[in-house]
Amino acid sequence: MKQTLLMTIFFLMLSCNLELIIQERSDLEFADSQSFALSSSIDFAEIKKEILTPHCIDCHRDYSQYEAVFDQSKQIQEEIENNRMPKNQSPLTRELKQMVNSWVSAGAPFSVENQKPDEIKLAPHWESLSQKVFFPKCVRCHNPNGQASFFPLDKYEDFVKNQDYLLNNFEDVENSLLVEVLTDPVEPMPPIWSELERVSAEELAVIKEWIKNKIPRK
Repeated sequence: MKQTLLMTIFFLMLSCNLELIIQERSDLEFADSQSFALSSSIDFAEIKKEILTPHCIDCHRDYSQYEAVFDQSKQIQEEIENNRMPKNQSPLTRELKQMVNSWVSAGAPFSVENQKPDEIKLAPHWESLSQKVFFPKCVRCHNPNGQASFFPLDKYEDFVKNQDYLLNNFEDVENSLLVEVLTDPVEPMPPIWSELERVSAEELAVIKEWIKNKIPRK
C-alpha cells in the first residue's frame, strides 16, 4: 500500500514537472514567434514612451535623444536583460524586455520604415533610398530628437517641404545642397566623426536620378 502511494506521488510530480516544461517551452516559442511581429512595428517613439521615459530618463537624461540610445542600444539591452536597469526600481516585465530585444534585433530603428534594408534593391524612389541610404546614414542625427533636429530627414514630407532649399527645386541637381553636402571633400555628410559609412558612388547616382525624377515616393 505504501509503495503504491509513493509511486502515485512520483508519477503526479513527474506529470506536473512535464506540464511545467511544456508550458515554459510554449511560452518561449510564443515569445520567439512574436519577435518578428514586434520588431516590424516598434520604433524609437514607442521605446521612449513605454520604457525610457518612465524608467530611464530620470537618471539618463541623454536617453531622450535617439542618437544616444542608438549608440548604447546593445548595452542598454544587456543591462535591462540582466536586471541591472532600471536602478532603484523593479525589473522590467517580460513583455517590456521582449520589446527592447525585438527593437535592438531590428537595428534599433528610429522609424518603423527602417526594416531589413539588405532585402531592398537600391532604386530611385523614397521607399528604397530611405532604407538603403537616409535611415542608416542620415537619420541618426537628422530626426526630431537628434543633434540635427532643426533639419529632420526621417520622413518623405521633409524632402517635399524643403525641395527648394535642399533639392534646388529639382533643377541643376549637381549643385543642389543635398548633393553638395554628400560630396563635400572637407566636411562631408555623414560627418567623419560619426564613423558612419559614406554614401557610395552608386548610391549618389541613384539619389541624383531620384531628384531629377522629382523624388517619387515609390
